[in-house]
Amino acid sequence: PKDFKEKVHSMSVNTCGNARCEEVMTKTVHYGIGCEVAALCHSQSDLMPIPIDVCKASLGEILETSLEGYMDFACDVEAGTSIYCEEVAMELALEHPDCWAEINNPSEGCSASCSRIWSGMRATSPHCSMR
Repeated sequence: PKDFKEKVHSMSVNTCGNARCEEVMTKTVHYGIGCEVAALCHSQSDLMPIPIDVCKASLGEILETSLEGYMDFACDVEAGTSIYCEEVAMELALEHPDCWAEINNPSEGCSASCSRIWSGMRATSPHCSMR
């Protein structure tokens, strides 16, 4: 994980603030959304009573909206540090995958151990952990 964290940091340093890199990253994310939406809608077409084109347009719009601020988040830096918010999110996912899943599925609630982990992250990364 340490090597991976270093690579994520290096990628953030090289991408963020570089307009061309940010543009390519944004285009890549949007392209990926299109592929994922198409695959999901086609795989579920037998179960859904709506046409595939409507599914793709609706689901695509939802995902695009949820990811509009992705680059702003990924390239934001924790105050007083050189740590990018993307690194904070990646650390949680790598070191505490169960807690990461709980946080990203809030309707299921949060366990006591995850609450402690989250409190620790909020203490060390108050800006990024609240984004």
